[in-house]
Amino acid sequence: MEHTQQALAAYLSDLSLWEDAHKALSEQLQAGMLQLPRLPYQEFRKRAPEADATWLFGLWLARNVRDNMHCDTDLSDRLTQVQRLLVNLLAQPEPAAAVFDRRWFDAWDNFFFHWQSWYPGLGTAADKFLVRCDETLQQLTPDNLEQSLQAIEAFNHRAGRDLDRAARLAARIRDTELGQRKVQQARMQVKDALNEWMAGSSLPDEVFSYINHSIAPALQYYLINDKRDDWELWTDLMQTLCRFFEPNKTDEARAEFERAAPRFGARLGATKPPVNCESQEYHQFVHNVVDGVDRLIAGKGLETSIAPPMFGKKTAPRIRTHRRDQDEHNLSCGDWLLFSGTTEGDLRCQYLLQSPVSDELIFVNRLGHKVAQMSVGNYLDALDNRQVQPLAQQKVYSTAMNKAWARLVHCHSEARVKWEMHEKMARQRQAQQERERQERERAIAARKLADKAARQKAMADELARLQALKLEREAAEAQARQVLLAKRTEVAEADIAALTPGVLADIVLADNVRERCSLGMIIPSTGKYIFYDQYQRKLKEWRRAELLQQILDGNIEFYDAEPGFESRLEKIVFGQKRS
Repeated sequence: MEHTQQALAAYLSDLSLWEDAHKALSEQLQAGMLQLPRLPYQEFRKRAPEADATWLFGLWLARNVRDNMHCDTDLSDRLTQVQRLLVNLLAQPEPAAAVFDRRWFDAWDNFFFHWQSWYPGLGTAADKFLVRCDETLQQLTPDNLEQSLQAIEAFNHRAGRDLDRAARLAARIRDTELGQRKVQQARMQVKDALNEWMAGSSLPDEVFSYINHSIAPALQYYLINDKRDDWELWTDLMQTLCRFFEPNKTDEARAEFERAAPRFGARLGATKPPVNCESQEYHQFVHNVVDGVDRLIAGKGLETSIAPPMFGKKTAPRIRTHRRDQDEHNLSCGDWLLFSGTTEGDLRCQYLLQSPVSDELIFVNRLGHKVAQMSVGNYLDALDNRQVQPLAQQKVYSTAMNKAWARLVHCHSEARVKWEMHEKMARQRQAQQERERQERERAIAARKLADKAARQKAMADELARLQALKLEREAAEAQARQVLLAKRTEVAEADIAALTPGVLADIVLADNVRERCSLGMIIPSTGKYIFYDQYQRKLKEWRRAELLQQILDGNIEFYDAEPGFESRLEKIVFGQKRS
């Protein structure tokens, strides 16, 4: 089967989730729903709106078992008990592992098969069957699946042994029917063979009598029991013997007869007597044959008679008493049928064979006893009148599970469509509510935006006024800076013009480090101003415009140094020189 534990659990879980139904089903509701003519999903929900979907699947399975069963009415109460067991079995927390086990399917299928073949007319065997059924049902419990399975398998084992014994009895009936036909065919074949061999032969009376009363039955025995070697041996001996006693032989045939006669006599004497023949009588038969052959070779007279044709007892031709006896009955060995309206009540039996002797159909029950024999025409009439009904050749439990599974899949598909439609409509309602909320928020935002626009306009006007004041102030400041720059430039130009070599200056170098230096020289032709540090190393060199920009940027500052202390050495040296 294609069903799986996971798929079953998923389908049942979905149905319970979509319906928000997870409760158990009461025994009263179970009994009522098992008796309903139909149990669609809507009816189940109407009667048990809060019951878990697992109960519905169990009810479907149990009802399908009942619908597939064609058992005797005496088993109805027991079948109801089995139905309730199956419903409660599927309601267990973890039933699927056992429900989908191959052993479980086979056990229930065989169990129900034995029930369908039982009927009260089986006598004491019927009573024993019911006792075993009751004992088995007492051991079935939803709480212990393994114990239940073992109880069913034990019942099936014992019932299977009964059917094995019945099959052996039925085989004997079949062999008997076929054996009668085989005996008739063997008798006819031996008669035809002897007529062919002995026709026209002049056999001694004693030889002819022995062949008819002793060898002919032995040949029938060889045919019936398939002893082909013995059959071929004695047919060859009989053909040779009859040729020897043919009258009016040609010269060539007589010469061959005289050459072969001694060897034939020795061969016949060395051969074991035919089956069921006395040795003394057989040896007398051999003596009579050899004596007759010797007389024929010696040309002496022999009391013989022409062997007349053999006419066996003719069997009465099969008389077709019904116009439909030539029709096809379409039965196969082992087919189960229900005969209604018999003196013993309903009769459940199997078709065994069509008798090769009478052409009648033979039926046996589950005990292997022949319970019905009728012509093909009578059977077909009973079938048309529904006095005979073929029992469905199907596995009851497996078929019930397949049907329940198909209904569950269909129900799940429909429920899924409804659930998806419900979810879609819920999403649409949610989307509509979201759109309405957004519209409300947009309206509020628009109102806020209008208020904000008014405030922003007022603020913009104020900002424009302030910006105008700022621009006016900045223009005034820029003008003031221009005036100040012009004045600074003028002062700087005056300072540059007043510069003379030796003027001290502080110059801003890298990293805002100020370096003290002095103006070393001014080159009028190039407009360069060269500055030296205190070690008289060239520090900077600028043209006039560059120097002006350095002064305006504040990177250089000039100042005059006061004279230092008088150098005594210079005074002494230069003073002495001067003096």
